Amino acid sequence: MSDHDTPVHRRRFLKATGAAAFAGLAAGCTGGNNGGSGNNGGGSTPTKTSTSTKTATKTATKTATPSLEAQAKKEGTVHVAQSMSGWDAFEQQFTKDTGVKVDMLRTNSSKVATRVLQEFNANKLSYDVIGFGNTVEVWAQLDQQGMFQAFVPQSVKDSGHQDARMFASNRGQELFSQEALVFLYNKDNVSNPPTTIQEWVNWDGSFALSHRDPNTLGALAMAHGIDQAKQILGELGKKTQWISSHLTMAQNIASGEIDAGVTYSKFRGYDWGGPLAKQDIDGFPDQFATASYGYSKKPHNPAASRVWMNYVQDNIVDYMNNNVFNGIFYEPEDTPKDVFVWDYKFIEGINVDNYTKEYQQAAGYSQTG
Repeated sequence: MSDHDTPVHRRRFLKATGAAAFAGLAAGCTGGNNGGSGNNGGGSTPTKTSTSTKTATKTATKTATPSLEAQAKKEGTVHVAQSMSGWDAFEQQFTKDTGVKVDMLRTNSSKVATRVLQEFNANKLSYDVIGFGNTVEVWAQLDQQGMFQAFVPQSVKDSGHQDARMFASNRGQELFSQEALVFLYNKDNVSNPPTTIQEWVNWDGSFALSHRDPNTLGALAMAHGIDQAKQILGELGKKTQWISSHLTMAQNIASGEIDAGVTYSKFRGYDWGGPLAKQDIDGFPDQFATASYGYSKKPHNPAASRVWMNYVQDNIVDYMNNNVFNGIFYEPEDTPKDVFVWDYKFIEGINVDNYTKEYQQAAGYSQTG
């Protein structure tokens, strides 16, 4: 057989879990594992034979090579560390379809990064696959440490589609695009929301930003250049209410405590009486987050991890649309054009360590004020 990976497509997921499945982070389980490393299923040392016998044996062995799925079943488990929540039903379906169990560490992105980086530096990385939701700058930091190897899902190979937004120079995998940070406002309180950057700067309504969203700077820089982007943030920062939690910000907008804010559009799906509306502002591209995986250079169970990554690539969009918020998730090639997307050329062109500080300084944010 060839080394062609056969995708496992699962296009119908039960809608039983609902939106609640995505709320909150589940407690992470540790991933101490030892199996799978080494020569990936090698046999015993062959006895010395004639050249003709060696050739025949080699041909027979090649013909008898088990499929990727069979190898994955033999390995038994894929070890995953990720910050994305709401995947319990997905993991169960994956195991049902493939026979491979999922050992999952699930916690917030900073804890995932700290854990895997400590293990990686000690040459004791427990995980085959490491994933982050929209915190791609954390993913980039791990990538810069040399943690990941190339991986392109089989379905992408088959399609010939090589979108730079999907794959980090073949070092990582963008699984789907999610409409994320946008200007949301309370439509019951605000009749004329700003439509341009200048209107936003001059607007007398109350609005909030999060100090945790440096890609606000990235979106403005994409449209106006970095210097003008900092000037715009400086003006906005003079009257910004700083709210760390995106959920709190959305709740405050929905209750009318503040008029508007830059937060996640998914909060429009919450049952708050429908007061939240999205406003497109010319010169402020919608900001799209990405769920990204890195494939370890030394996976414990390489076949199981490849089956997992292929399966996620082929099924996660349908799962999220059916179980979280319908219409939020897009296939990467269907992403609208006027957006700021975390692409990897952008990541490689910034100083990741200083990116958040640069944003906060430009907007006048300080932890004490």
